[in-house]
Amino acid sequence: MSGNLAKNADAIVIASGWQPSIARAEFSALVDSANTSQFIHERVLICDQDSATKIAQRSALISETLYPANHSLYTDLEKHVELVISWCKEHLENTGQTLAVRANKIGKKVEGWSTRSIEQSIGGEMFRDGWKIDLTAPEITLKITSLNHNNLTEEEEGENPPQIIWGVKSSGTSTWDERTAPKRPYFKPISLDPRLARAMANIACPEEGKILDPFCGTGGILLEAAAIGSQVFGSDADSRMVEGS
Repeated sequence: MSGNLAKNADAIVIASGWQPSIARAEFSALVDSANTSQFIHERVLICDQDSATKIAQRSALISETLYPANHSLYTDLEKHVELVISWCKEHLENTGQTLAVRANKIGKKVEGWSTRSIEQSIGGEMFRDGWKIDLTAPEITLKITSLNHNNLTEEEEGENPPQIIWGVKSSGTSTWDERTAPKRPYFKPISLDPRLARAMANIACPEEGKILDPFCGTGGILLEAAAIGSQVFGSDADSRMVEGS
């Protein structure tokens, strides 16, 4: 396939499917306005590597990042297999690492899209090109994802055609479960989910600064703000809340 449909992308950040509108606001707050970035889907941001790194380090609602990465309007499966293989040969250096190819979809299924065909075709070509394939614990994971929107009218679908994104998945682990309210010394059932608390802190103060929460409760927002380098201040009418947090 000719490369005329493919667009250069330093990095791609994918939001989790939970609270995508809040994730979009959080990502927008964290991206430097001087850098070029673009949402190509409600859950997918194209940006520079520095912005992707910052989001990965601070965001509450990130699913994964891809770097290096690229994206293209979707035409048909065979042509995109050729496009991704060509991109891999140009951007990925085989130095003996193990590799796995993973495909998935976000949104409504794209006509003609087959995750199995994508994985087998690209994985097979990479194997023939000398890559070691390891589907259990690969050192490099190549992700290919189809993007489509749900619940669009026929006219809206014409204005928002399907796309594909691909790139090398960045590693990372989530620690949100370790910081849920029940695991603090004192909490109430209405305590804020730590992911929402982190998103609120990022939106309010995307750079290191000061955050005041005059009704801090068990301190969920302040804990997450402190974790990203902000100076925090809080108070609450219930002294047990402050002492417990």
